[in-house]
Amino acid sequence: MNFEINLLYLFAWSYMIIGPVSGIYMSRWAYKGATKVPDGFDEYTSERRRIYRVAHINGFVFPYMCIMWGLTVQQSQLSDSMITVGAILMATSTVFMTLPLFLSLKWPKLRNVSALGAVSLVGGIGVISWGLLQSILMH
Repeated sequence: MNFEINLLYLFAWSYMIIGPVSGIYMSRWAYKGATKVPDGFDEYTSERRRIYRVAHINGFVFPYMCIMWGLTVQQSQLSDSMITVGAILMATSTVFMTLPLFLSLKWPKLRNVSALGAVSLVGGIGVISWGLLQSILMH
């Protein structure tokens, strides 16, 4: 197996800790929990709370997509260099679709940095799609 894929797996499984940790934090005050609700999170539909929930879910979803990408790439006809590019794009999408959202709760302008994650995700999907198309056409 490609070194980059193993690195992507390690990154994804390690990064996934953001999901449960942010969930544990949220559960402390959600639904009239043990601690006071932070400012701006009072209403369930408040913008700050919605952003936090999206970032929390992204902490699970994007690492899973990295793992699925790594499993799928083994069925493709991608060169090692394209695997490296795709793995970097997927890891980049994971970071930029979670951290800027969490950080934007303090610095709202950082929310726009998530666009880099979306672009990276589209690139990673494009790379794997190309590799799978090559596999289909070669058979």
